[in-house]
Amino acid sequence: MAKLPTFPDGRGPEVFRGRVLHSMEYSAMAHADAAELVRGKRVAVVGAGKSAMDIVAQCAEANGEIDTTGLMLLHCLLLLRLCKLLKQEHPDRALDWTFAFD
Repeated sequence: MAKLPTFPDGRGPEVFRGRVLHSMEYSAMAHADAAELVRGKRVAVVGAGKSAMDIVAQCAEANGEIDTTGLMLLHCLLLLRLCKLLKQEHPDRALDWTFAFD
């Protein structure tokens, strides 16, 4: 089930002039329709989970590029995710997998 955020009145998606989609809505679209939706547009993906990373990759594929700020953030988020997974898989290891972010 989707975790839908709550917002104070007048401070949610209704104040944004663009289209707001939950990752579930985006994922339910046909690949070609999703690509057409984001083609030529600036897209902000909020989140750091698998669905967010998938959407960032699809947006970059549809547009042939990704903003370097977004790419740097993507690399950091992927590294954080990897550190978390490694720590879960090997909790007995002495190495602190999050060393790069201390």
